[in-house]
Amino acid sequence: MLLDHHFDLLRRAATLVHATPGSSLTILADGAPVLHVAGDGDGSADCLPPDVRTTSPCGFRNAVARAIRAHARGRRLALLGLDARAIEVRFVPGVHAEVLHGDVVRARISDRVVGLVATTLSPEQAGRALDASGVDSAGIGGHLDEMLGTTLLHLDLTDVHRAAVDGFVALLARARDACAVAELLEGLEPVPTR
Repeated sequence: MLLDHHFDLLRRAATLVHATPGSSLTILADGAPVLHVAGDGDGSADCLPPDVRTTSPCGFRNAVARAIRAHARGRRLALLGLDARAIEVRFVPGVHAEVLHGDVVRARISDRVVGLVATTLSPEQAGRALDASGVDSAGIGGHLDEMLGTTLLHLDLTDVHRAAVDGFVALLARARDACAVAELLEGLEPVPTR
């Protein structure tokens, strides 16, 4: 059965792969690849076993959104009908993208170079998390993906000198960490005492 943290992982993954042109990802269940997400003609699925299902980033985003709604209504779901205990996402950046620090992605989107981080927080919650942790959020924008209930934090790196990029990536990594702590705290439920 998929648990809340699995849904959060899938939501963040769907947000990133959908926002980053040419990127792909593979989902593993208990260590075995079960789903590959990539655009048409990508070719990245060629080295996977033939029983691995494939879909597009848009198809994956839609499927995750439907699963979230079903989960919110109380349905218990399994990933592709499997009783997987461990779900892992392997994100592969496209030709104009790279993973820089954990899950901080730098990508060329249209004519801009941006740093990206996905969170399950709303833009307002993410802003509060950054403020509470002392992260200088000037320049960090947040785009709400209403379908997934996620926010794509972004920082324009187009005009940043190469030597300064590491500092901006570190800033996004701190933003990601602040959001991860807030996500964790949001997921805690009070335990009844006797």
